[in-house]
Amino acid sequence: MKNLGKIVPKIVLALLLFPHAVMAGVVASVDTKSVELGEMVVYSLDISGSNMQLPSISSLCGSDIISSSTSTSIRGVNGVYKKSNIVSYSFVPQKSCEIEPVSVVVDGQTEKTEPINIEVKPLSQAKDSDFILSLESDKKDVFIGEAFEITLLFKQRRDAEAIDSKFIAPDFKGLWVKEELRPERYNDGAFTLTKVVYKVAAQREGNLTIKSAQMNIASRSNTKDNWGVWVQKIKWKSYFSQELNITAKPLPQGASLIGDFTLTAYADKEEINANEAVNITVEVAGNGNLEDIKSFKPSMEKVSVFDEKIVIENQKLSQKMAFVSDENFIIPSFELKFFDPNTKEIKTLTTKEIPIKVKNAKPKEELDKKHFSRV
Repeated sequence: MKNLGKIVPKIVLALLLFPHAVMAGVVASVDTKSVELGEMVVYSLDISGSNMQLPSISSLCGSDIISSSTSTSIRGVNGVYKKSNIVSYSFVPQKSCEIEPVSVVVDGQTEKTEPINIEVKPLSQAKDSDFILSLESDKKDVFIGEAFEITLLFKQRRDAEAIDSKFIAPDFKGLWVKEELRPERYNDGAFTLTKVVYKVAAQREGNLTIKSAQMNIASRSNTKDNWGVWVQKIKWKSYFSQELNITAKPLPQGASLIGDFTLTAYADKEEINANEAVNITVEVAGNGNLEDIKSFKPSMEKVSVFDEKIVIENQKLSQKMAFVSDENFIIPSFELKFFDPNTKEIKTLTTKEIPIKVKNAKPKEELDKKHFSRV
């Protein structure tokens, strides 16, 4: 049998000369392995050693890091004191997942943590919850370009504490956000309600999914630090609305506009001097995809036409044009063709022609004299 007496002192000498061989290391842990959707998880790395290179962690389980912190802990076991650095990362997992192993360089050695599984349970958003976020649409089946409203409602119990909040708007991918109305805030029983209405329109055909809106709420919580002392910390929790599914259908053949409109055109005068401009304003009012309406500028012989850029305000479109000629002329009628989703018909609106009298100019032969019977 070998004499171990000479071997043991060598081992002791190795421990004295290279303490990091047993003292260096990294251990990963979480404050909880099972959470409800929206609740925060704190992931901690307990790193032992004198020199360390922290990993760059910006997300865990596919969720962004909300906050991070670093603390130092000194623990004694049988008269031997061990110093370690604890790096903590707070995040809100969106689904059950596995936190993958993390590599940390400690005293020149690469240490790797063990994976940790996190269970995320469905959100049990009860009616008596302190915070409730909901999303509703006034229509589920629409045509491309058809305007409809999505209402976001956030309810907060008036006695619920919230020291900070961060709102993440719903994902409107595939939709055109035409207008976002100013938030309305009012009281309803024990709750304070905040309502935001988005006026949107489908940009493409097919099934469109509006992802959940999210409200992150910060509140105070009491917890023990590494020394066993109760301290007050800020804890975040996320609240989610439901998703919405919208079906968008193509417009009937021959239609590029959808809505319910009125069309008008008027001149600032109907008698001018030669080469003087007459100004025409074309207006379209109504609920629909006004942004898809093209310029009304006509092409005319012996008449110069100058058009301004289309202007859209609220639910009204207007375009101004100037017509110049040294002969009598007629401003042609303007036309607007669209699909009415209420009657399920393609409608065509036209304005009346506007005859313009040019002083001391010979009337065109093609002018109908009845146009100027009142001049």
